[in-house]
Amino acid sequence: DSKQFLPLMRRILRNFTYEIKKLLADSGYDASYIRKWLREHQITEVIDRNKRKGASFGKPKDRDYRKRVASERVNSHAKDGFALERFTFAGLKRALQHVYACLSAMLYSAIGCYLLGLKNWRKLVL
Repeated sequence: DSKQFLPLMRRILRNFTYEIKKLLADSGYDASYIRKWLREHQITEVIDRNKRKGASFGKPKDRDYRKRVASERVNSHAKDGFALERFTFAGLKRALQHVYACLSAMLYSAIGCYLLGLKNWRKLVL
């Protein structure tokens, strides 16, 4: 994760016009150069600490941290439920088509469950 951080953030800053105020990330992004880069760009970091040598830092206290957990659940469900971690398509175009179809199916399932009034629709879909 951390190795791709700087190229990804440079691309985001180059291609998007929205101001980034805060970055939510898991412990895969807990690196001093990442924290330094975020400070230099005046972006608040909410990064889970990596458990080094058994040390426990606890979860970040920021109220937005839970939003990151929701996206992690979607990623996990997509990998497990739609075989996104082990598909065998040749070429990026076919792989992207598969991923888009899977994520669309998740979205349509969520909307359908919600419209049917299922109280636990989040657990069914996510």
